[in-house]
Amino acid sequence: LSQVCIGQSKVPVADLAPLISDPNVIVRRLALVALGKTKDPGAVPFIEKGLADPENGVRCMAAHALEFNQRLESVAALLAAVEKHANHPLMEMSRNSLSRFKPAPVAPLVQALQSSKSGAVRTVAARVLVNLVRVEQLPVLVVTLGDPEPFVRFSAAEALGNLRESPKAVEVLLEATRHE
Repeated sequence: LSQVCIGQSKVPVADLAPLISDPNVIVRRLALVALGKTKDPGAVPFIEKGLADPENGVRCMAAHALEFNQRLESVAALLAAVEKHANHPLMEMSRNSLSRFKPAPVAPLVQALQSSKSGAVRTVAARVLVNLVRVEQLPVLVVTLGDPEPFVRFSAAEALGNLRESPKAVEVLLEATRHE
């Protein structure tokens, strides 16, 4: 498995898939990364299944493995796992993977930022959007500055700072920093 993970060997998805149910947690983790490295769309359902594993490290490796397949449909699966488990390692791995998706999943992340009841999901969405932000998202960022989650507010402010070519973004950011 480690040879597949580092690109020294190729194994069909059909041979790797059963390993995501192995009793050994290390085998499950490696199997998920190996499935991701195949870049085979047929591996994605197995990788997404790993997001529901009882062990957090396995869920994190599933999030990491999705980075190699970058299916827009996987955004919902990643955010659902973050909502259900809401722990820092999974949030960071999801943020890291989503940041590498090409094309960038801007629309579903903006939607999650606007409508998710989960602070963890909004945090992940906001942190990914920091470097993907466009002027058209300014109204969303203005509202997000009032989010109850500190990391969401911080990310909104950081995103506004990344829109420095927009006088309105600069004005909103400066106004947000004025406290009586």
